[in-house]
Amino acid sequence: MNTLDAFKINPHSIYESNNYRFICCINLLEFGKTLFESAYVIDNLNKLKLLCETCGPSIPPKREQVEGFTYNGLVDSIKISICFENFGKCILLAKGYLVHNIDKEVFPNLEKEQKKRPILIEEFPGEWIESNKIITTVSSLKEVKKGLTMNTINYSTMLNRESYFQKCLYDEELLSFLKEINGNRNQLHLANSLNFVLKDNSYNLYNQLNEFVKTKFPKFKSQLMEHLPDNLDPNPSFIIK
Repeated sequence: MNTLDAFKINPHSIYESNNYRFICCINLLEFGKTLFESAYVIDNLNKLKLLCETCGPSIPPKREQVEGFTYNGLVDSIKISICFENFGKCILLAKGYLVHNIDKEVFPNLEKEQKKRPILIEEFPGEWIESNKIITTVSSLKEVKKGLTMNTINYSTMLNRESYFQKCLYDEELLSFLKEINGNRNQLHLANSLNFVLKDNSYNLYNQLNEFVKTKFPKFKSQLMEHLPDNLDPNPSFIIK
């Protein structure tokens, strides 16, 4: 069984070793990057640039110029939000923080603290215990961290709590745009119309995201690779099985 399959069976296994932790980080980065690059707006940045340069209040765009952005707006916001949620959790995990929620029934005080700030893995008191909810023949994968849920930290928390978002090194404009995109993504719970907002700086904002992914993701992946053994191939392959 490969490491990524182990993560799917038991998400807590990422805390078993530094190797598992860093492999998970690389997987988060690569999957996020793959989704990001598949977004229509990112794949059509040149079209968006032309729209921003040639259209305005007195010169509205033609329908055929914007329908691709409009039809894909919600899906693009989902893909981009997953990408940057993955990046945020990758950063936290790589720096030694929990990315799973603490169970308030087991550690109520620490659960409240986690809402305010990231909790270090070594700070978490829960021991490894065997779980009867995990179905596998691999005995080591049956153990979970007591007092840690299977749900991860909410993306909105990572965007709105300074103690979280400051670790991602977003500038103010980028952070504000990520919040806006996440707000659009949340419309999927009651989606009843198509929407894409075209602003004078739309191209600049999406291009800033694109440059962030193109430069920061490979750089951080390279740093993670330095901590892994040479004989370990952490590169995920995203295929339909």
